[in-house]
Amino acid sequence: MKALKRQIKANWEILLLFLLPILLLLINQAWIFSYNGTIDPWVYFGYFIRLKQYLIAFPDAYYGSRLSWILPGHLAYSFFPPLVANYILHLGFYYLATLSLYFILKPSVGRRVAFLTSASMGCYSFFMLAIGWDYVDGAGITYFLLTVLMLSWAARKKSWTTWMFLSGIFFGALIYTNLVWLAFAPSLITYYLLTHRPHRTRRTFISVAASVVGFLTITLFLCSVNYAIVGKFFFFMPSVNYALSSGGQPNPLKIDLHEWLPRANWLFLPLIVLLGSTLTLALSKFRKSFGHLDAVPFQALFIVGFLGMIFLEAKVTYVLQFTYYVSYLIPSMFLVIGASLKPLQTLSKGSFVSVATFLLILVILPLTPSYVFDHQPTIFCLLFLAAVLFSIASNFDQKKVGSIVAILLLTVSASISFNQGWNASQSTVRLQKNVTLKTTIDGHLTECIPLLR
Repeated sequence: MKALKRQIKANWEILLLFLLPILLLLINQAWIFSYNGTIDPWVYFGYFIRLKQYLIAFPDAYYGSRLSWILPGHLAYSFFPPLVANYILHLGFYYLATLSLYFILKPSVGRRVAFLTSASMGCYSFFMLAIGWDYVDGAGITYFLLTVLMLSWAARKKSWTTWMFLSGIFFGALIYTNLVWLAFAPSLITYYLLTHRPHRTRRTFISVAASVVGFLTITLFLCSVNYAIVGKFFFFMPSVNYALSSGGQPNPLKIDLHEWLPRANWLFLPLIVLLGSTLTLALSKFRKSFGHLDAVPFQALFIVGFLGMIFLEAKVTYVLQFTYYVSYLIPSMFLVIGASLKPLQTLSKGSFVSVATFLLILVILPLTPSYVFDHQPTIFCLLFLAAVLFSIASNFDQKKVGSIVAILLLTVSASISFNQGWNASQSTVRLQKNVTLKTTIDGHLTECIPLLR
């Protein structure tokens, strides 16, 4: 019993991260089911439950080439009942994402702040939407964070070739969820170079070679699986052909800027972080004491990734008007937020517990069903009380910087979440029933997929 207590005390933050989604599910289960806004997640659900049939029936559909997401889903639904498989699949990727974020941040910002940041991302509405439905963006977020984690460990740990090899594997899994993630390759390279330099000098060629071998390994594995199922080796060609044929072409889904930008609440937090990161990096050139050197790799990762998205928007395809593409910025965005919160690690234990508890209540509360209370008066009361708590906790200038950043970023996150309109009553019950009806989904997808080819 004493040993168990010591383990819990030594790993309390990891235990709480494991318990967090369970708490979220107890409050509201709607986020872990695909909603009815688009048929795309249901297409992937069809591949989960009828993989071979769908690969044969729709050989040229790019949906079926995203095996790094489809295969985990297929395995989950092969071994468990559909409803259980849905929870296992999405909670598995949820845990991998939040724990990866935690272990990336922990060496530079400490256990407390790493936990608070990971928990905040876990409650961020657009992360929950991405990780909870059957579309590919949640898997991409997870693979991106795993890639960054492997690059971080490659810079700090002795067996660096192993971590570089694994970074190549996860990067391959990342881009095979959607080739749009290739736009983030420069940001990952930038991050590794900035993280690698302070720790040790390694041969660049060997590092690149190890990562390339990992990439080729996952590629050959997925090619072999696809060949074993349908007799075609190069599984990724439908995605490549689609990208080549559609890139730079008129997009029927395009919406004029003045129509979608005023309601684009999914861009609020990324734009605030982009502005803050850019200003911090600019000011750090003039004042070496401004900001934290540990934050520079994360800020560069986010800024270069955002620039990649802007390039796609301008030259290739429209991405910023869609929540599921902007969600690709979530992992690097919360890495920057975590680095910004580093001053909070100097708070006393009591002050930090108060701040963390209140912030988590603030970001979790929007999940409560609308019939529990009127959200609008509540959010204003919470913002007022949060300001008071942070003012009390911030006794020194160094702590005050982190406190101001925390309340700004996380209350913006909470305010956005309040606008999602989570509904945990009849819709969730209906989704739970629908997810178990394989024959109904088969019939629906058989009608819909030909329209998407």
